[in-house]
Amino acid sequence: MASAACSSEAPSAPLPTAPVVAPGAAPVVAAPTPSVAPVAAPAPVVGASVPGTIVLANYHGLGNYYVGVVTAVTGSQLSVLYADGDTETLASDAVLPDRLMPPLAGEALVAGAYVPVTIEHRVGHALGVSHADGRRWWTSVALVRVTAANIPAASYQPNPPVAFGQIGSLVLARYTGDGHWYEAAVGDVLGESRRVVYADGSGEDLPIAMLREGGIAVGARIETRTPQAPEWLPGTVLLRAQHGVQIELASGERRWAAVGLVRVPASANPSAP
Repeated sequence: MASAACSSEAPSAPLPTAPVVAPGAAPVVAAPTPSVAPVAAPAPVVGASVPGTIVLANYHGLGNYYVGVVTAVTGSQLSVLYADGDTETLASDAVLPDRLMPPLAGEALVAGAYVPVTIEHRVGHALGVSHADGRRWWTSVALVRVTAANIPAASYQPNPPVAFGQIGSLVLARYTGDGHWYEAAVGDVLGESRRVVYADGSGEDLPIAMLREGGIAVGARIETRTPQAPEWLPGTVLLRAQHGVQIELASGERRWAAVGLVRVPASANPSAP
């Protein structure tokens, strides 16, 4: 799994050697929801998946599960889109129902290595995690994996949205690398600024004036690209499935894209809340 860059004009911020924190303070993560005891690995999703279904996919059959979106079903074969834009075709018995329900144990990618964490929160493409040493931070769902033994019995149920600008809220953030708007999650409140995490796991501190309420919405006129092609193409969002976005391009072609490879162009100038 490789993280997707926010912009073709400038590379995404490199993964930090440690979770990024404000000087003298650790990122704030709200209190976790009531604990759900892990149980034996749930039964795989067999024959019930349709495009747009959120699953936990056994990446390359190595026993590590990542959140994925089913984008096509051909017999017993599922096409899965991961949050970094990577794709894979899997047999139906290689995916599990979406039961990544915090809190649960997992591993997060930091500085090129996976470290054990507790997944405390989940909002769209973002996860709030904590380490045994007390560090807490927000990261992309693309950079976190779980094993079947740690997946709880309860299906994932999203929490009600929080107020704009508060920790855990989804926003459009004006990325300083190119001036375009990308979906992000607020990970910390720093006075009149907010620390945001983008879908590729990079983050930055922005004044709240550079944020807009909500993420990439159905009906939005956007631009998208693929991990292999840097050219941004105009289109319209037809469907949202967490980190997956189904798009109709100006050419009439329909495709799925990871939200980290979708942006609202600067010229659109989304209105302030």
